[in-house]
Amino acid sequence: MRLSKQIGISWITARRMLRKIRIAMGHRDSLYRLQDLIEIDNALVGGRRSGKRGRGAEGKSPVLVAVENRGQRAGYIAMQKVSAVTKKSVAKFVQHHLPPGQL
Repeated sequence: MRLSKQIGISWITARRMLRKIRIAMGHRDSLYRLQDLIEIDNALVGGRRSGKRGRGAEGKSPVLVAVENRGQRAGYIAMQKVSAVTKKSVAKFVQHHLPPGQL
């Protein structure tokens, strides 16, 4: 709705435009590889719920995050949801997002 109001088009047209933009960005992200100094970490994503907090909480999804360190600012960021943070899942993530030979 915000885009449709900002550029003066119908919400249906704005929704279609956003869908095409998101698809194009997804294709671009699948081609780009992280370079230079890279920091990798994991996080748990999910809403607030009662009960246990942190790694053992139910309803949380583990996500791997990698970011290019460009001095005082961040560069390109890659994120991927994984079933569990294991050596195998991290290796697969690194292989997909880093160019060959940059370990």
